[in-house]
Amino acid sequence: MLSIRELSVITNKDEALIKDVSFDLHRKELIFLTGKSGCGKSTILKAIMGSLDDNLKVYSTKFQVDDIDVNKLNNRRKRRLYGKNIGLIPQNPMNVFDPRKSIRSQILESYKVSLDINKKQSLILAKDMLSSVNLKEVNIILDSLPHELSGGMLQRVIIAILIGIKPDYILADEPVSALDEDNKNEIIKLLLSLKTQSGLLITTHNTKFLSCNNDKTLIMKNGKIIKEEKRNNLKPVYSDINSIDDNYCNEGDFKWTVYK
Repeated sequence: MLSIRELSVITNKDEALIKDVSFDLHRKELIFLTGKSGCGKSTILKAIMGSLDDNLKVYSTKFQVDDIDVNKLNNRRKRRLYGKNIGLIPQNPMNVFDPRKSIRSQILESYKVSLDINKKQSLILAKDMLSSVNLKEVNIILDSLPHELSGGMLQRVIIAILIGIKPDYILADEPVSALDEDNKNEIIKLLLSLKTQSGLLITTHNTKFLSCNNDKTLIMKNGKIIKEEKRNNLKPVYSDINSIDDNYCNEGDFKWTVYK
């Protein structure tokens, strides 16, 4: 279980971006983290992954991954943990890849570090995993530079890497927001399939995504979780939660009025 207690993120001007956020993510569980843009969804994921700017301070009374107390780890052990136990699917996949290196070299390096397997084994696994996410002409993709692939293809490459590594927990930050409708549908299907092996925490304000069966939906406003809904199967009227009037997002009285 990935367990967070009283997570807060404070600026150097003592402004609280995140305020006392607590939740648990179990393996094979799907949690959506939603709310309007700017409410703090992405900041929570970055705080967990240790990728916030240096001018932000992160506090938590508990950050535990199974039996590992992350707050007590040094930077080297944290990097190992993030590579093997916790995976990230970013909003903009281009930011993950080194633009100077081929997809092949970057996938093989990821597998080598996380799985401790040789180059031949890594290449076989890479081809299998790329095929599993419906990418064709695998050899061409492996030889490509990141900018030569579309955003949807790069998201599939990241998912393929994670399927191969099999992290216990996967964090996905607005993973379909920058994709066209066809790619959104395919990536949603692939992400939901990861639940068979990992716990998933997905930030989104896309109500079509939120309408998928899930174990829990955490609703945010102004850096705080204001409501927890369990096992929603919501049918959207609006396509984006940013279209919802603030009257429906009052703390302690969140109403799913926009859903039928």
